[in-house]
Amino acid sequence: MVKGLEIIDGTVIENLRLGRRAIPLGEVRRALDAVGLLEALSALPDGLQTRLAAGGAPLSLGQARRLMIARAIAGRPRLLVLDESLDGLDLDAGRRTRESLFDRSAPWTLLVVTHTQDVAAICDRAVALSGGKADRSAAMANGRSPNLEDLRKEGH
Repeated sequence: MVKGLEIIDGTVIENLRLGRRAIPLGEVRRALDAVGLLEALSALPDGLQTRLAAGGAPLSLGQARRLMIARAIAGRPRLLVLDESLDGLDLDAGRRTRESLFDRSAPWTLLVVTHTQDVAAICDRAVALSGGKADRSAAMANGRSPNLEDLRKEGH
């Protein structure tokens, strides 16, 4: 599950593996590439051995958020839960990250929590929650993605 930033004082690789030493370097690199970070991080003076502060410095907020997603996919989970992790990513990086996450050949089932229509629009199904329970749902129909505003209106 990805929610918020949980970056430790350590290298990029240590942050990505986070106690999972068995994740090979090739998988670390693949995960970073999937979220559009591999090139930028490799270009740093110490590359993937660059030390990160607990808040993520020297990474930008967007890079730190994508690092959290890379950490989650590096283990190739069967279920991947993203709690608002895609909301607010910049346009180019967000597009590349979404393409990787929503790729039909990915080994995971993806559950996305979002308040953003552009993220919901690429989902196969949208479920509106009310009081912690599924209130309404909509599946993709006629090539149209679920619309969050329509689901919200139906509940009121």
